Amino acid sequence: MFTIRPTHFSVVLLLAMLFLIAPSAFAKTTAHIPYENAQSSGALVLFPAGEFHVQNGVFPSATDIVVHDLGKIDSAQLPRHYRSRNHLFQYSFSQAPTKDIVVRLYYRSGTSDQKQKQIFYQTNDGAPWQKLRTVTNKSAHYAQAVVTEETGNIIVAKNRRKFETPIANTNFVQYPGLPHSDTGAVIDAKSGAFLYREEASKQRHIASITKLATTLVFLESQPNLDRTVSYTTAYDHIGSEIALENGDQLTLQQVLYSTLIPSANNMAETLANSTPMSRNAFMQQVNTRMQELGLHRTHFVEPTGLDAADISTAGNIARLANMVFHQYPDIYGTAANTSKYTFTLANSGRVIEEFSTNYFDGRGLYDVVGFKTGYYPGSADRTLVIDLKEKTTGHEIVLCLLGNPEYGTIFDEVYGLAQWTFANWTFQNY
Repeated sequence: MFTIRPTHFSVVLLLAMLFLIAPSAFAKTTAHIPYENAQSSGALVLFPAGEFHVQNGVFPSATDIVVHDLGKIDSAQLPRHYRSRNHLFQYSFSQAPTKDIVVRLYYRSGTSDQKQKQIFYQTNDGAPWQKLRTVTNKSAHYAQAVVTEETGNIIVAKNRRKFETPIANTNFVQYPGLPHSDTGAVIDAKSGAFLYREEASKQRHIASITKLATTLVFLESQPNLDRTVSYTTAYDHIGSEIALENGDQLTLQQVLYSTLIPSANNMAETLANSTPMSRNAFMQQVNTRMQELGLHRTHFVEPTGLDAADISTAGNIARLANMVFHQYPDIYGTAANTSKYTFTLANSGRVIEEFSTNYFDGRGLYDVVGFKTGYYPGSADRTLVIDLKEKTTGHEIVLCLLGNPEYGTIFDEVYGLAQWTFANWTFQNY
């Protein structure tokens, strides 16, 4: 048994890869998460070829985690069209989690790396396998998903066929074109397949959508969101910001939500300066992650989106948003659906009230899974990326619109494009 403490990601990755090289050397991994970690800092639990990311507050008290490496299984036991050369793992938590836990499984790389990777979950009694919504990092060879149950079996497998993409209806009607935005894209959230593209590879200034990349790298640094930081007016920016004074104290969680909900520029700057990295190193990591994710037409020079050199494409942003929204669903889901965010400064007791830039109501048809807007006159105009789930079917799409110059029209554009998408595509295997 060993105690898990917060660990720098590069060390974690090295250890995980060592486990991947020699999985047979490990049959059982047992970890103990002390009370203070469970409550305040969370933990990172490594096991052969995988890891659990445990947020603070997931467990109400000290917890034991046990992971058994069960070795390879016959692919005939997996759902049809899937096979795996990877090991099956059985895990158990000594108490039920109160929040989602991220599991990352490293898979064997080879000539079939472009095949769809999927993490499956099965209860210990051998019930049918369940697909977990999976995000794949092909450059680092891992698949990532969220588990909610206190025990079960997990494995990463590949689809022997092509992606389970939506198919065009027999009466498919071409979309007439975006009425206002310069470029746009729609992707199926499940498979990542493009369902609509209009100049989707055209590079543009994307304004505050930049903050999706900023918050992703911040979250991947595994911050303690309960940590209190002191604000400095050196982070003040033009445009949207929270009115703070030197020495005002707030938690990193409050900084994070202030970056996402009202899109405060000084809060994005605070995030970029709150990690163990220098600001320059932080921005280098932002661009490194974009390349790792295959977003090769995306580049950032600063964390807010105020600089016109922060550029991307509608296609790249739709793919980035799909990954980000599902890698941290609690955070981005909360931000997307909070119309007013209120918190109190620790040093003065002053109450801060912030209001969302999300004015999309779904018109009773759609739930908003994730959301980010941006605006900068001239170079970017109005920008938006949104993840919508159709309430009646559970089908989910990500839409990105860039370069809308017309005030008050971009949400109508989203609605019209969503209506067309769901009317003209049949979604498979949901």
